[in-house]
Amino acid sequence: MTEPRDIQNVETSPQHERRVVAVVIIVLTLFCAAVEASQNYVGAMNFGKPVPWTESVRRTLPSWVILAIIAPGVLYLARRFPVERGRLIPALPVHLAGATAFAIAHLGGTALYYAVLDGSYERLPLVMTKYMTAYFILDVLTYCGIVGATQAVRYYREARAREVAAARLQESLTEAR
Repeated sequence: MTEPRDIQNVETSPQHERRVVAVVIIVLTLFCAAVEASQNYVGAMNFGKPVPWTESVRRTLPSWVILAIIAPGVLYLARRFPVERGRLIPALPVHLAGATAFAIAHLGGTALYYAVLDGSYERLPLVMTKYMTAYFILDVLTYCGIVGATQAVRYYREARAREVAAARLQESLTEAR
């Protein structure tokens, strides 16, 4: 039996999927870093304290790189513990812990990076506290966004697979007549 022309094969290899996910993470990371660096650069000029573009990148890129490094862990949790009916109760504590760990890892990693870069290890607890106070909820929302996007992709794939199955069934019924 041949596949309908307008129906594509929705199955891909795990290696292909990992490469696609890695490329998406890298592209989004670089895009967000460029947008934030631009915002930092223009904002500094607007406040009368211009900084070189390279300094804006130095201030913003490391945080996004750290986020990209820990994002696969979020993807794993999102796939392993989907947020859906019948599985919400076991998934909720996992995602609360995951969001907290994500925020601590991201903000702690960023604070540690700048402590190493600037050689100011004694200020690390103060900077970490400052980051946690200022950005913790933003990181929790970022975690939720990654989980939500993962769920959306999963639901799309499931719906597409059902469409393909229905089209194949329709085609086989047409051929049987």
